[in-house]
Formats: sequence, C-alpha cells, structure tokens
Amino acid sequence: MALATQHEGIAKTFLFLALTDNAILSQWALCIGRHSARQRLAHLLCELSARLDGEDGNESCFELPVTQEQLADALGLTSVHVNRTMLQLRTEA
Repeated sequence: MALATQHEGIAKTFLFLALTDNAILSQWALCIGRHSARQRLAHLLCELSARLDGEDGNESCFELPVTQEQLADALGLTSVHVNRTMLQLRTEA
C-alpha cells in the first residue's frame, strides 16, 4: 500500500486492473445467465486465447491444463455437457 501512495502511476495501474477485472466478471455473470453451453465454452476459449496471446496467424494455440470438470465448474455446467460441447465445437472447426 505504501508503494501505491508513493507512486501515483502504480496506484492508477492497480485501479485500472481492478476496473478491468470487474468488467470481465460482470460480462461472465451475464454470459452464464443468457448464453448456451456452446456459447459459454467458445467465449471462454476465445478469451483465454486472447489473454494468453495464443494466436498464430488465423489459428489459436495454447495449453489448457484443466480438466473438463474444472471447466464445467467455471461455466456452470456438468462435465458431461462440457464433454459433448467440446466434441461439437471440434467437429465444427
């Protein structure tokens, strides 16, 4: 806290990051209530790709070291539904 008081730029950066995280959290709360499982999973994968800078030309590539159960918890779905939705997205790609 002392660092932020002594350096205004650091305080502004923390504020910016907090506001950004709040906006993302609000978007996800809306997403869970209004989007289908397919839309939720696709949104998560796109957001992770963008945050991890995983784009290589027109393709996106990044490691996702989580289980389908963990994805299900994050998306408000069952792991079986996540599995089926991932299969559906793979066949469409």
